[in-house]
Amino acid sequence: MAIGLKPLEDIVELAIISAWIKPKPVSLGIFAPPEYGKTEALLQFAGCKGVKIISDVTSFGLSRFILPEISSKRVKCLIFPDLLKILNRSWKVTNEILSLLNVIIEEGVSAVYTFNIQFDAEIIGDRVRCGVILACPEEVIKERENRLKKFGFWSRILPFYFEYTKEDLLRIHEEIKEERSPFMKKNLNIPDDEIEIKLPKEEADKLDPIVFAFKDSIGSTTGFRLRWNLQQLAKANAWINDRDIVIEEDIRKIISFTPFFFNPIKGDECIYRILRLLPAKSEEIVEELSDLYSRRTIYDRLKRLKESGIIIESERGWNLRLK
Repeated sequence: MAIGLKPLEDIVELAIISAWIKPKPVSLGIFAPPEYGKTEALLQFAGCKGVKIISDVTSFGLSRFILPEISSKRVKCLIFPDLLKILNRSWKVTNEILSLLNVIIEEGVSAVYTFNIQFDAEIIGDRVRCGVILACPEEVIKERENRLKKFGFWSRILPFYFEYTKEDLLRIHEEIKEERSPFMKKNLNIPDDEIEIKLPKEEADKLDPIVFAFKDSIGSTTGFRLRWNLQQLAKANAWINDRDIVIEEDIRKIISFTPFFFNPIKGDECIYRILRLLPAKSEEIVEELSDLYSRRTIYDRLKRLKESGIIIESERGWNLRLK
């Protein structure tokens, strides 16, 4: 496992599996500075069932070669390990590609006729959607965020911002000195066909604090898409754990990703590991993570999580904010 990237690898796995869970897949945008391992982390999932890695593409190439594979359900998730290549094209070309991705993510594959795209999907039954996972430097996204929001693409993806702790950065430097590659091919347990996972209302209710507190941060006026995405991720986690129904443990896992969704909160592996340990007292957390992170780093993350409203403190220690 790559140092500092466990939360990223975990959520990408859930997003990929969500493509097989009704009603629709989760689409994910991974944003961090250059040299953070975004591209290499995504390339680990090449070869997984239903996953198509796309290094570069035009709207014609997308419609000519990829849409037929999506409509036939051979491809369920598109991964763009470096979206910068597409964003650096002219806005006319970029807009057409993003418009097509909007359709793939939200409405589902259908007939598309533009100057560069002529595609007619003969779909019988449910609409065929496809998940999209992309990575891009954080600064590039900041420069184009308003335009992406106006275009409608921004609200269709779940943003994931991450950073490294000082301890993780030092460990990565040691790996580089020894010329060790932390990235390995991933083999996921993928469903044979589309499946349904039950979500009890009492579990869905526990997402309310997160949805209503942070929907504005991702440019959502209603929070509807954010709620759908979080619920789908919880269902994917249930599948990974051999269940056909969501329980509180799945909701807790998804809430552990919350700091990564909202810039400038951001998340790192220390934050993720803290949230996965809750409920727990401060000293219990320090003892559990002492081999990886300093007491100062852990207490700093606890303070940050409390201030952002993700965790609460009581006489029994720290816990997630659940309804």
